[in-house]
Amino acid sequence: MLNIGLIETPCYFVYNQQFSITIIMALWIHFSQSRTVQFNIDEEIPTGTKIGSLLKHVHGEFKSLNFFKISSLDDFSELFSVDQINGDILVAKQLDRETLCHPDVLNSQKTVSKHQKEGWNSRVNQYTTCELYFSVNCLNVTPIKNLGNQNESKTPVSNKLVAIFDVIVQLRDINDNGCKFMPSSEQIIRIREDSTIRETRLPLNTPYDPDDAILGNTVKSDLVWIHDRSNKLSPFDNRNINTTFKLHSLSSSNYANIKLELELINELDYESRRNYTFEIVADDGFPSGGHQCHLNVTVLVEDCNDHTPVFDQSTYVANISEDTIMGQTIVKVTANDADDGENGKVLYSLDSYTDTTDDSNLFYIHEDTGEISLRRRLNHRLKPQHVLKVFAKNPDHTISRNAKSLQTLSKSSTAQVIVNVVDTNDHHPRIRILSPTGSKSLEIIEESPPGQDIGILDVSDGDTGENAEVNCKLTNQTLSDALILTSMSAELVSNDLTKSHKKYKLSLLKSIDREENPAIEFTVYCWDNGNPPLSSNIKQSIKVIDINDNDPVFNQSVYTVKILEDTSPERGRENFEIISLIATDKDEGRNAKLHYSIVQTSPISQVDLVTINSQTGRIHSLGNLDRELSDRFSILVLCSDDGEQNKRSTSALVDVVILDFNDNSPVFSKLSYDFYLSENNLSGELIGSFYVTDNDMGKIQN
Repeated sequence: MLNIGLIETPCYFVYNQQFSITIIMALWIHFSQSRTVQFNIDEEIPTGTKIGSLLKHVHGEFKSLNFFKISSLDDFSELFSVDQINGDILVAKQLDRETLCHPDVLNSQKTVSKHQKEGWNSRVNQYTTCELYFSVNCLNVTPIKNLGNQNESKTPVSNKLVAIFDVIVQLRDINDNGCKFMPSSEQIIRIREDSTIRETRLPLNTPYDPDDAILGNTVKSDLVWIHDRSNKLSPFDNRNINTTFKLHSLSSSNYANIKLELELINELDYESRRNYTFEIVADDGFPSGGHQCHLNVTVLVEDCNDHTPVFDQSTYVANISEDTIMGQTIVKVTANDADDGENGKVLYSLDSYTDTTDDSNLFYIHEDTGEISLRRRLNHRLKPQHVLKVFAKNPDHTISRNAKSLQTLSKSSTAQVIVNVVDTNDHHPRIRILSPTGSKSLEIIEESPPGQDIGILDVSDGDTGENAEVNCKLTNQTLSDALILTSMSAELVSNDLTKSHKKYKLSLLKSIDREENPAIEFTVYCWDNGNPPLSSNIKQSIKVIDINDNDPVFNQSVYTVKILEDTSPERGRENFEIISLIATDKDEGRNAKLHYSIVQTSPISQVDLVTINSQTGRIHSLGNLDRELSDRFSILVLCSDDGEQNKRSTSALVDVVILDFNDNSPVFSKLSYDFYLSENNLSGELIGSFYVTDNDMGKIQN
C-alpha cells in the first residue's frame, strides 16, 4: 500500500519598505513567498507515482501559474519530476532508501548521503531520517502588452515569482534487507580458564541490517540466539553451550546497534574441554523469513595477570580547531599496570561499537603511547563534539575482529575522551544564480516595465554560527540603478538548514533600451560575519531581448539621378542599375532585416519601366526609358522591416532625369515638294521652303 503524508510549513516574505520606493514596487515584493513542503512516502514506490501537488499550497489568486523544478548537483531533484502546469510531484527514479541514505557500517545509527557533503543541505541525519531535498519555483506568467514586436514567435511574457518551494521528501524504510555479521561471519575467541564467572563477557561480532531500526525493520535483540552445531561434548564435561555461556543482546539507545556478548556463567577447565563451537543466529522477524544471518563462533580455552590497567583520569577533554591537520596529536591518555614485565605493558585501543561515535574513521590511537591523533579533518557543522571510549589492556588481550585471527579477553579499564570541535571560518560563501524558470542564463525583454523578477540568488556557507551568516550586495552594474537585490531570508523557516543559507531575488528597477544597452553586466559580492570575514563574488550578464521599436532610416529622404535613355549603346542591356538605395535599422535579428518595394511612380505610367531588388534596394531599368516619351519621373520607395506582427517602415523619393541620346533622324514635313517660279527671277530670290523636324534635343544641321 502506498503511504504518503504531507507536512507544510508556510513562510511569508517580510520586507522593510523604504519611503523612496513606490507603492507599486512594495506590492510587487510583498506577494513573493517561500514555503517548505514535506511529503512522507515509503521507499521503492513505483516510478510515476504522484506523491503530492504544490498547486494547493499557493496562496492568492493567479491567472496562470507555472512550476519549474530547480536542478542542482547537491540535491535530489533528479529523482522527481514536477508538472509545470498543476505542480504535481511524481517519482522519476527508483527510491532505494539504503542507497540514497546509506548508513556507515561502523556507525549504523547515522548516515551522510552523497548529496549531503557540501552546500546548504550538508548535515548529518539520524539514521531513521532519510530526507530528500530540492526546490521548485512557482511563477505567475502573464503576457506583456504594448511592447512592439519581439523576435520570438510566441507572445512575450512577464515572469513574476510567486513562491519558492523547498520540498522535503522523507523516505520511510520498508523491511527489504536481511542482515549480516560485521566485520565477518567467522569469529575465533580465546579465553583463559581462570576467567571469572559472571564478570567475564566476550564481545561478539555485530549483526548489521541496513533497514531502519526505529521502524522495527532490523535485527531485534530478542531474535538472537545460540545454536550448538556440533553438540560434541568432552567426555569429562556434560555441560552444553547454554550452561557455560549466556548470550546477551543489548540494543543501543537508537535501536540501530545490537551489542552481543557471551557471559561466562560456569567455570572453565582447560583439561576437560578446550574449545566450544556454536552458531549465533540473528533475525529481523520478517514474516516470510529469509532475513536471518549466522555467526560461526569458536571459543578456545587457554591455560592460565591479575592486575588491571588503570587510567590516571576517568575523562579527558580536548578542545581543537576544525582546521587541525590530519596526523596531529590532540590528546594523550595514560594508564598504568602494577604488574611487571610483559604483563605490565599497556596497549590502547578505541571502541568502535558505541552508540555515539563513528570515530574509528576520524581518530587514531597509538596503541603503545596512548596518543590520539586525527585520521581525517573534522567539521564543526557536521558534528561539534565527539565522545570516544578508550580501552587499556595488556598485550596478550588485544582485540582483533578478523575472521582468521584470534580474540582474547582480559580485565581492562576504560576512559572517556570528549573532543570539542571549535568552528573556524574556513568556508567561503557559495553563490548560485538561476533564472526564475531554473535556467542558468538570465534574460529580460527590452522595455519591460519595472518589477520583473530576473533571477534567484542562492548563497550558502559551510561554517556555523556567525561564520555562516552571509550577506550579499550588487556591484559594478553597467547600467546604473537598473537592478535591485532583495533578501528573502525572512521568508525561510528558521532551522539548522537555513542558518547558513540565504536567498535573494534579482529584480528590474527601470525599463531598458536594448539599442543603448544590449546586455547588463553586474557582480554579486557576498561575505560572511567571520573574523576575518571570507567573501566570494560572481560576475553575471543579463541579455536584453530586442523588440521592434525602431523604424528603418534611409541615408537620404530624396535622391536625384540623371541617366541616358535606354537607346544609348552603353545602356543596350536590360536590368541596368539606375541607383542603389541604403537604409538601416537599429534593431537586431529579424526586426532589423529590411525589404524594399516600389510604392508608386509619377507619372503612374512609368511604373512598368523600373524594378527594385527587395533585398539590396537596387533600382534597375527594364530597358524602355525613352526621353522623347518622358524626360523625368519620380519613384516612391518603401523600406519595411521583418517584424512578425508590427512591421515598421519608412519611404524615400527618387527623382529620375532622363538625358537625351541622338536616336532620332530628321523628318521632312512632306515626301515631295513642288515649287513654281517665273522666268527672269532674280538670283537669291526665295522660290519655296522645306520643313524638317527632329525629336532629339539641340539644332538640326543642314
